[in-house]
Amino acid sequence: MRTCAHCRRRFALEPKANSLHLHDLRVRTLAERLSDPGQAGAPPLRYTADQLRMAASRKVLANPDGSSAWLGCMGPVTLFGVFVGFFALVAQLGELFVAVVLVVFWVVVICLIGHVATARRRRLSGEPMSASAFTLWVLDPWVEVYGVQPPGLLPPRPVVDVLPPGPPAALLYCPDPGTIDFLTASGIVDRRGVALIVQGREWPPAALLAADRAVPVLVLHHADAAGCLVVPRVRAALPAGTRVIDAGLRPRVAERLGPPVRLPPDRSLLRELARTGSVDAAEQAWLARGNTLPLAAVRPARLLAAVERALPDGDPDEARAEAVGFMAWPEPAA
Repeated sequence: MRTCAHCRRRFALEPKANSLHLHDLRVRTLAERLSDPGQAGAPPLRYTADQLRMAASRKVLANPDGSSAWLGCMGPVTLFGVFVGFFALVAQLGELFVAVVLVVFWVVVICLIGHVATARRRRLSGEPMSASAFTLWVLDPWVEVYGVQPPGLLPPRPVVDVLPPGPPAALLYCPDPGTIDFLTASGIVDRRGVALIVQGREWPPAALLAADRAVPVLVLHHADAAGCLVVPRVRAALPAGTRVIDAGLRPRVAERLGPPVRLPPDRSLLRELARTGSVDAAEQAWLARGNTLPLAAVRPARLLAAVERALPDGDPDEARAEAVGFMAWPEPAA
């Protein structure tokens, strides 16, 4: 049981014991930040475990640890070899000196090979902590100590299609169940009449499009090769003339939003994406360098506001939203 040495109160998280260096106060601060909708008088937002995890990962992603365990091992071995070799040389123990030199030589060679072989893995290190590890090392200890989840956190639950009471004003398809869960909890379905469609639904959603073929389809996706391919694939699957809007997250916008998650790029997906022409050359290059950004890394208040702006409402700037992606829109004045 973790107990503060000064106040004798129990605490859940020891910064040195988790890769995100989280402590209880930081988790509470992140929870408050994620719950803030940014509008005076608006109710607090609910957020998902992935949104909390990605918010907690920003510092680590922005300051990646590029150290190499291979080089860390090589240093002490070399120092020890120099010490023993010097002793053997002074004591005129020729055989021991030769043996030490050979051992140190081969250890250095092996460490250098390991360092070079793992360079790509260090450069494309991925997420600092996986979703399952975050539950094990952060959320479970928190519940054990406090008896409840962090304030505002949405409980895990099955995600299904969410439909408004009347005919939908728009369909929003997103391959990320967590984002659908967050949008559902935000009340956007009733407030804006948008139908939320989860991943795995067979396209086209004929029952929803049959009533009004003019209903636009918004696609919300991660900023990675697979996510950017969702838009052209959905457009190809829907009946001709269906209005499909790329609601983001576009790579050029993701580049400005924060530190990326570095993952080995899938070259076959990048080639397919290049053939569709749905991203420009600069975005293709950003993705090819292994940069990605999941939707959960976008601050919930910004994500919700941007989705609302992307929904059709007769605004004359609607065409511009279609052309540049919703997250490139300027933020409203404070």
